[in-house]
Amino acid sequence: MSSIALDRFFQQFADEQMNFLYTGEFSDEHTDGFIQLNNHQYNAADEFKTLQRRAGFLIAECFQNIVRHNDREHSDSFFQIENNNGIFNIVSGNRVSNDIIPDLKSQLEQLNQLTSQELKDAYRSILMNGEYSDKGGAGLGLIEMARRSKNKLSFQFSEIDENTSYFYFRLRLNAKNAEEIPINHNFDNSISLREQMLQEQLFFVYKGVVSIQTTIVILGIIEGSLKSVNQKVLFVKYMGLFEKLASLDLDGLIAQNPVLTIGEKENKYQVNCSFYLNTKESLRIERMVKMYNFYDSKSLDEAYKQSLNEGQSHLQQNFTTDIIELLKNCSHFDFDRTSLNDTTDQVKMSMVFIKKNKHINRFDLNEVKLSQEQGAS
Repeated sequence: MSSIALDRFFQQFADEQMNFLYTGEFSDEHTDGFIQLNNHQYNAADEFKTLQRRAGFLIAECFQNIVRHNDREHSDSFFQIENNNGIFNIVSGNRVSNDIIPDLKSQLEQLNQLTSQELKDAYRSILMNGEYSDKGGAGLGLIEMARRSKNKLSFQFSEIDENTSYFYFRLRLNAKNAEEIPINHNFDNSISLREQMLQEQLFFVYKGVVSIQTTIVILGIIEGSLKSVNQKVLFVKYMGLFEKLASLDLDGLIAQNPVLTIGEKENKYQVNCSFYLNTKESLRIERMVKMYNFYDSKSLDEAYKQSLNEGQSHLQQNFTTDIIELLKNCSHFDFDRTSLNDTTDQVKMSMVFIKKNKHINRFDLNEVKLSQEQGAS
């Protein structure tokens, strides 16, 4: 992935609490992961916490909308969850057969014409009679999405060929105290983000909280793409370092804005992140990575043992062991910094590893778990 593309995501999501993008194959197991990732953004006192249950239902229904209408011959479905200051947008995209478009479009248009009370009546009608006789047969799932979002349903069909179109669908959910923004029924922003992902061969983009909990959820979402235990543990180790660095104090001068991207290109996985870091720590990490990148395998082993002996009692402050371990087990690891002011840098940390990785796993899972827990303490 290009550095310019990572910067573009970083800037696009700068003012948002969360933005999550996923494209590729979908299964029912992804639904819980998407809901959990959204839930982990908020604590009990958060002003948006009250929307969590409604958002979870809408995420699940929107996901099922992909399952119901998807052209299963293709694996290029798209899912997005965005929280922009209390305005939640849940967007799905998938290929559909042109044969179903007239009926589906008619159902959506009819639902958008109904009042809240009419939606409630339609919902009861289906539950009691099993049909929606006087309004054209809209499904229970679509009616519930319209009811719970309390906004009009947005949709767009973009023709691909004479047999297939791409179907974009969006739900909006507003916090009570959120600033009212007129609903925009075009999908220019989501289409642009999806095109950027396809161009950079990414299947996962995330801006939001970075923690042990979100790492576990993200791994659950992407683990089907990773081919070995070694790759999964390598990813967890990378995320542990990302979490520790992104949580360092910035003296309250700049709000944190961590972004993570995961892609697959030329039989390799590439993981990139960008975040703000204090300049003193940024310089130290940069020098360390540049130095160890010149070491051969034997020298890295020796440096790793020395780091364990020196830093065992201060594991959460000692990033040397994590960096050497990543350098030993991936084909490329790099760290770049751009100065923003006298005290703060924007940094980018990238890792590349081979897709078909057959060597014996050098990591101990218990060690990784312990490292993650100590880093959060």
